[in-house]
Amino acid sequence: MLNLIIKDILVQKKSLLFALGYCFFLVFVFQSLEGVTPVAATTAMVYLLIQYSFAYEDKNKSDIMLNSLPISRKEIVLAKYLSIFVYIGLAVLAYMVATLLVSAIKIPIRVEFLSLQGITISLVLVSLMSSIYLPIIFRIGYLRAKMFNMILFLLFFCIPMGLASLYKNPKYSTAIDDIIRELSSWSDWQIASMLAVIALLILSFSYSISLNIYRNREF
Repeated sequence: MLNLIIKDILVQKKSLLFALGYCFFLVFVFQSLEGVTPVAATTAMVYLLIQYSFAYEDKNKSDIMLNSLPISRKEIVLAKYLSIFVYIGLAVLAYMVATLLVSAIKIPIRVEFLSLQGITISLVLVSLMSSIYLPIIFRIGYLRAKMFNMILFLLFFCIPMGLASLYKNPKYSTAIDDIIRELSSWSDWQIASMLAVIALLILSFSYSISLNIYRNREF
């Protein structure tokens, strides 16, 4: 299974360079939005890497080859889900490199560095997107899921605006204020741990669905 994860990374060497460049782009685009840049950059990079891994496999008909090898379908599905955590690590590293280079070159823009909460929020967003998308791609394949993927990606970038509108609604603002007030008494590690547990539960549920789908899929 480790070899499957390594394979997904090795076939994306050029994609990793593109993702690093994309981090630079987002640092410029979202410089005026406090708290948005680190989450947007890392989330987008992870999601792109997930997409590229399936795209390469679809192009090379890897599913047929993998299912002809002495590898269980459980290992194939689990490797895809574990790869998400590797991609998050790569995304965090890429964003750190991008922000350090911008600071070193002294480009006159505001640079926002990653925080523990930013990383865990990215983990939750990636988990939500991946948990919806992976079962679909395991069911119908990469090409047929491309349109759905585009809609899902745009939808998740609209979520922050939707939450902002919800907060302005008097019907919900009091309840949201109560939640914020309660969380403000928590330490960063407590909040990060809670978000990480939520992300893991979401991914675990999605994994069980994907595994059931992939076990019954014919190639």
